[in-house]
Amino acid sequence: MAAVGDRIETGTGEYAVVLALPEDARTGALEVEHFEPPHAGFLDEHFHTKQAEAFEVVSGRARYRLNGADGDLSAGERLEVPIGAHHVNPWNDSGEDLMLRVRTTPALDFVLFFEVGFGWAREGRLKGGKLSPVQAATLLGGLQSKTYLAGRPIGAQDAAFAVLGLIGRLGGLRVRPRRA
Repeated sequence: MAAVGDRIETGTGEYAVVLALPEDARTGALEVEHFEPPHAGFLDEHFHTKQAEAFEVVSGRARYRLNGADGDLSAGERLEVPIGAHHVNPWNDSGEDLMLRVRTTPALDFVLFFEVGFGWAREGRLKGGKLSPVQAATLLGGLQSKTYLAGRPIGAQDAAFAVLGLIGRLGGLRVRPRRA
């Protein structure tokens, strides 16, 4: 499991530094600094059923989508995403570097998203920097942090996560990071 100060890299220039891990992941927050090089960091529109997120631009500029409306953030500006809100995390669509401070409350096991997802990127397992459906189902279906794609029924996604996650695990994908 990650520790405060750990730098988790993708191998493509994107990385996260763990700033804070709570003593009680059920109630406390995970805080990371997330660096995105130019034209990087776009995720599909999604929502969390158990967590809120806050994004603060430390440096650079970011685009975001919240409940269907696009917006821009500059250094010092903050975006609050409540539980259940459909959103696209702030991403870098500019030619300059972007540093975000991200707070996820409660933390639950969300640090594994960075450890595992970024680890798969480092290992060259992602195509075009994106998780495949099998990878996404294996990772997201294996976390306490429930994240779903916007615009699709949760029950259908849970069923797909179960089947595709099993395929991923049988194929050797792991949600818990390997110990050295």
